[in-house]
Amino acid sequence: MLAASGWNPPPGFRKLHGDLMYLLVVTLEDKTCHITASPRGFYLNRSTMDSFDPLPANPNFLSHSLIELLNQISPAFRKNFIQLQRRRMSRHPFERVATPYQVYCWVSPPMQHSLDAIRAEEAFSSKLGYEEHIPGQTRDWNEELQSTRELPRSTLPERLLRERAIFKVIF
Repeated sequence: MLAASGWNPPPGFRKLHGDLMYLLVVTLEDKTCHITASPRGFYLNRSTMDSFDPLPANPNFLSHSLIELLNQISPAFRKNFIQLQRRRMSRHPFERVATPYQVYCWVSPPMQHSLDAIRAEEAFSSKLGYEEHIPGQTRDWNEELQSTRELPRSTLPERLLRERAIFKVIF
């Protein structure tokens, strides 16, 4: 199990030391470990479920990746991760590419789809040159609003398009 530790967020004095977050890992051997993530890498800390001690359990060991650290603390993880990597590498390269989002086709029942010119226009005119919002990526509201305000407004259709675009950005 890998989860955010209950000791999150790091207190101010630990943020000054570079602590980004704390992770709680229960290995396949049923060993509970507390991990500190920092800009330098990952390390096991001395914290337990009852006491907070973010100092490294082994000051000489700093891992640059979480996978490397998990390989060090859990032999079962190391064995299973190697098997997983072999299985993944045996697949076709196009099958290895991750999809940007999960697709659950069973969630949506089949429905009638009719021709609608206004819907088609809305889909392409509302983007204003921006890509669709990608999960995990923040939206730059100021940039969108400024670009809509720069749209031309000399004729009535241009003003309508500009006002509709501003409305969509604001609401």
